[in-house]
Amino acid sequence: MKLTRHSRIESYSKKPFMINQLLITIGLHLQEANFQEFMRNPIKSPMFERDICGNATVYLFILIFSGPGHYNRRQAIRETWLSNVNRFTRYTFVTAFSKRFNELLGIEIREKKDIVQFNFIDTYKNLTYKTMSSFNWITKVCPQASYVLKVDDDNWLNTKSLLETLKRGMVENKVGVSCTSRGSPNRDPSNKYFIPEAIYHEHIYPPYCSGPAYVLSTNVIIQILNIHKHVPFFPLEDIYIGLCLKKLNIGVINICGFNNVRVYANPCWMKSKFIISVHEMLPMELSKIWTTKCEGFYPLQKLKALMYI
Repeated sequence: MKLTRHSRIESYSKKPFMINQLLITIGLHLQEANFQEFMRNPIKSPMFERDICGNATVYLFILIFSGPGHYNRRQAIRETWLSNVNRFTRYTFVTAFSKRFNELLGIEIREKKDIVQFNFIDTYKNLTYKTMSSFNWITKVCPQASYVLKVDDDNWLNTKSLLETLKRGMVENKVGVSCTSRGSPNRDPSNKYFIPEAIYHEHIYPPYCSGPAYVLSTNVIIQILNIHKHVPFFPLEDIYIGLCLKKLNIGVINICGFNNVRVYANPCWMKSKFIISVHEMLPMELSKIWTTKCEGFYPLQKLKALMYI
């Protein structure tokens, strides 16, 4: 099997963990590991395996992608929008390894018991691995979940609005949120999203949903896992999912209420049913939204009246 400079994975482990037949130890870096080979040996959480779902009925599973050092973001989420999820919802924070934060993260994992940590370095370059590993993991620990939301840890999320939207059946066989069908590769080498023609020579990406937050059914996740070995690795996670969907002939759908850009408004507006998620939120902003009392919020009532005319 030929390995190229485009099929790299950064890997690090504080202590040995078995990944099927693959042993990762301190100082061992899988710099030239092929993505398909990596996914033939899918990783599991190396710490604190727990029974998250059991035999319970689970309608929604929330995967909250978080950097190892983002304790303040995780705590703000725990104290705000995550604190009122219903009994049919499960969640976990998803992170990976960091030499700098591993010790503190280990303490948090033991205390909170709501974090899954994968054994490769948590970097932007590894986001595709993080996503596919999480998808593989969720089908093992909670296969009965109807839907999975992947969301970054700098999002405000209105779980009630999300559940009401999902019950309409809009994303049963699609991937939805803030999606586009006309995205194009960035050819600027200095840009974070730079993609050379050697990796992707076409001028237009397939339809995809923006990475900060998107929702899909577990059935679609299983289909992605079944064919991903036939889809060449792509460093941008949301585009890679789009490439898998193209191969599966599965569409995407825009869902009103998902904002994958920063749209900070009145806290009561953020808590209304017209908002499902907002990206690029600070921990203190989540707390402000959560603690603001909104009874009799007139602008919202006026907007409701206008929308139902």
